[in-house]
Amino acid sequence: MATGHCDWEGRERPRLCELIQRDEGGRGIKNLLCTEIEDHLWQGAESLAHVSVHVGLITGFPCCLDFDPPTETDGPAGTLAVARTLLALGKEVTLWTDECNSKGLLAAARAHPVVGRHLKEGKRFFFRSFGPDVSEESLRREAEAEGGIDHWIAIERAGPASDGNYFTMRGRDMTSLLAPLHLPFLWAAERHHDRAVEGGGKAVVTIGIGDGGNEVGMGTVVDLVRRHIPLGDQIACIVPADFLIVASVSNWGGYALACAVATVSGLLFSGESVLEGLEGVDAESLMPTLEEETLVAGALKEAGVRDGCSSQVEESVDGFPLSRCLELLEAMRESVLIQAAKKPLL
Repeated sequence: MATGHCDWEGRERPRLCELIQRDEGGRGIKNLLCTEIEDHLWQGAESLAHVSVHVGLITGFPCCLDFDPPTETDGPAGTLAVARTLLALGKEVTLWTDECNSKGLLAAARAHPVVGRHLKEGKRFFFRSFGPDVSEESLRREAEAEGGIDHWIAIERAGPASDGNYFTMRGRDMTSLLAPLHLPFLWAAERHHDRAVEGGGKAVVTIGIGDGGNEVGMGTVVDLVRRHIPLGDQIACIVPADFLIVASVSNWGGYALACAVATVSGLLFSGESVLEGLEGVDAESLMPTLEEETLVAGALKEAGVRDGCSSQVEESVDGFPLSRCLELLEAMRESVLIQAAKKPLL
């Protein structure tokens, strides 16, 4: 039985970062791609594959403030794609969102063939929503239930700026709608500090995925956000993550993380699983599929979830049609499978 991390020596990684970091939305994200975070996609994937037991997912960006629900289409699909891969690996997954975002998220989760089955069974996938007045104590109790969550992933999750408020990319204030679901990232940072000073204790790993600078995790590059992103001084999220994945569209970052986890978990290099007990699992079976994403997009539209750029109830994400999103996902899947089929480089 092979154990431990994948050995990349003599091999190329799938071109996932290249596919998601072209700045197709023109928001200036290339200016955020500093050396510090260039390997974060793969480092985060390794930790999820080989260390995590119970993963907390956080999403919800209610930027369509003039509508009910105010939820946008970016975030849910990428979050469920990651959940699907983690569930296929036998992990426990808990999804957190706000009450105002719960209708669309729950509809999408139920429509997803893999996530929906686990949700219905009430095993290994748990859905929680919170109002804006939820206390920190209540959130801590939730996070520590069932043995505790050891990894947190925020995908297109609105995060607080330096003044404590939450802003859209146009500078509109969303604070009244949002629960303080960034708090697990701060708790994890405190735990890192305590471990460094006192030693002992279990580390909690945090991963942030964003595309505009105002999402949880962007505190890792907050100075770059303020310098290069429109309205950056106002909207920049100050909450950092251990691993930050910057993408043209956050959903695409979620797809990339799911595919990266599949890559380092599956039957890629030695012909046997790198994870104990998963000898029959390969990378292809772990990755999200186009069919799953089409079902999720349809469920979000049916629930009245809107494109955050157009404010229209449609299957597009940040102005990109569903066909483009599926095209990107297919390219990611192909990149992983091409590398899986290659022999080591000489």
